[in-house]
Amino acid sequence: MKKILISLILAAFLIGCAASKTIVPTQADADRGQSKFPDLTVADLTEGKVLYEEKCTACHGKYRPNSHSSDAWHKIVPEMTGKANKNTVKIEPKQEKLILQYLVTMGESTK
Repeated sequence: MKKILISLILAAFLIGCAASKTIVPTQADADRGQSKFPDLTVADLTEGKVLYEEKCTACHGKYRPNSHSSDAWHKIVPEMTGKANKNTVKIEPKQEKLILQYLVTMGESTK
């Protein structure tokens, strides 16, 4: 019985982790994102993804980019950056921009 319970908990954990994986940016994503961010590159999106995973998850779990609208991310990211900067996680303005670009662009790719 104990082995079954442990197996079920482990399975639920693994499913939860798989559901929270972030999306890896491609050139097609960068091309699409350039309508909102003209100088956007795959490198920018990739750096934004890494920063999002490192900085944002220091305080909470990952949210899928499509979990909020573009307008919502434009409000959420600055608000969360302010909260993070009051604590131990520091997010520079350029990092904030890259995180926002990643979330907005990749959120639109999965709708």
